[in-house]
Amino acid sequence: MPHEILVDALLSGLPGQECSLVRRSYAEQLVVGFGPTSLSAWPLRKTYKAAWTLYSSYGTWRVTDGAWDVAQESDELDPSTLQRVRALLLHQHVETVHRGREQRELTINFQSGASLTVRQSADAHSSDAAWSLESPTGLLLSADSNDLTVSRVDEPSTSESRLSPTEIHSFLREIATEHELALFEAPGLHHAGIDAVLTTRDDRVILVQVKTRLGEDTVVVTSFSSAPGGQTSHVVDLPADELSHDRLRDEIVRAVEAA
Repeated sequence: MPHEILVDALLSGLPGQECSLVRRSYAEQLVVGFGPTSLSAWPLRKTYKAAWTLYSSYGTWRVTDGAWDVAQESDELDPSTLQRVRALLLHQHVETVHRGREQRELTINFQSGASLTVRQSADAHSSDAAWSLESPTGLLLSADSNDLTVSRVDEPSTSESRLSPTEIHSFLREIATEHELALFEAPGLHHAGIDAVLTTRDDRVILVQVKTRLGEDTVVVTSFSSAPGGQTSHVVDLPADELSHDRLRDEIVRAVEAA
């Protein structure tokens, strides 16, 4: 259940976003971005990414204007094809997102009537990602023939925190009780740096991450909500010399309330 809640929470941030980027990757993938754009980090410094970036990866894709196909993966991804996709999608706002169960299909519908669909290729290997979606929070949602997986874009930290997972979960259980939240501890999502998923009575979803940054020796508290108004983030760096149980607990409370 925490996994499904997390996937839905990630995808819920897309409606309302403006398509701001359409390009081709070095691996001949279709790349479509939503929200503010920025230059990618090394070694791809000359390419752009967006707050939300969708990669077609090894899957099939199709762009329609609501009635007819405008472009698909069987077309050569040349300047002419990219121009057709850009003319249809750029500056258009996402209206809805539909996640199909079969063949790991994802369809993004735009207010203009256009749509973008990515799905698992029939002849793809089970380990090949059909598509992947990078979120503003640094979480990467990927689909292959086996499942939807969530991971972090950056390398996982190998530093040891002065706070154990047991202590962190104890804080979160107390906070959930005090704020009347449903708490789902997510051991299967620890590889994505997620300690818990919280849900509120009005169906908001809050993710809580407590981690030690590699080489920085700080603890970061992150949460975001999939409330109807969109997603919000709250990040706090706590230097190791300021770290205490009470301080961390206070910052987690602030993060949950800010979401």
